[in-house]
Amino acid sequence: LALVLLPGISAGALSGGFRTLLADTVDDELLPRAISVDAMILEGVLIGGPALVALLDLAGPVVPVAAMAVACVAAAALVPRRVGEHERVESADDVPPAGVLTYLPWLCCAFTVGLLLSTIEVAPLPLVQRLGAPETAAPVVIAVLSGASILGSALYAWRGKTGDPRLFLAGFVVGGLTLAADFGWPGLIASIAVIGGCTGPLVATTSVNLQRLLPKNRRSAGFSLSFTVQACGFGLGSLAVGVLPLWLAPLFGVFAAAIAGAMLVVKPSRAIGTVSVTS
Repeated sequence: LALVLLPGISAGALSGGFRTLLADTVDDELLPRAISVDAMILEGVLIGGPALVALLDLAGPVVPVAAMAVACVAAAALVPRRVGEHERVESADDVPPAGVLTYLPWLCCAFTVGLLLSTIEVAPLPLVQRLGAPETAAPVVIAVLSGASILGSALYAWRGKTGDPRLFLAGFVVGGLTLAADFGWPGLIASIAVIGGCTGPLVATTSVNLQRLLPKNRRSAGFSLSFTVQACGFGLGSLAVGVLPLWLAPLFGVFAAAIAGAMLVVKPSRAIGTVSVTS
């Protein structure tokens, strides 16, 4: 358990630190695309990682762990050691003062992502068994979810604009309600595709808006908090799948998405629409 806790505890801080490095490395106008590409890479790792572990396990149980250690060392070696000269030094006037309530809608968006995704990623087997399908059909759920997420992030990166998060939250509401309603295989595939397609753009939009609000010297802590909130949502969604009826679990994600959307309607000035980040 101690060996599992160590990488788990450091994951939130690493995520926040890497997200801050991304903002320091990429120009503002390219940031939405960079975040989308980052989401695509993560989805690719989630799909290819287990397959790689299974392949390396043929050589022995220690080999996958050693490969992970090598990957961590390589990543540490590639981390930039100094800030680029092109970076602009931000003063206190660059970022307007923001209260806790200003960050709340975006943290709620992050929580919603984890909460709704967990009801799918943790329960692929019950979802297909509800339709009378065999256990071998469970990977189809994850494949559709990850594929739709990669496609949504790719389209978002190609567009190069920061979209309206309320649109993606509406997609979460529609997808979650369809998933809970159990319309058979068409409903399952359609709902998962809609949720997956909205995930990458919503994550990118939330991240860009948080960056606009966070002072530069607090970005790492702010992004770490965002990833922690998303992880809390994932944990609660996983718990809901285990103790509640299968049709009820997605409704919590729908409720969270509706609340986040309502918060952004109340304060639309904090929501970036379809304009560029630099506008």
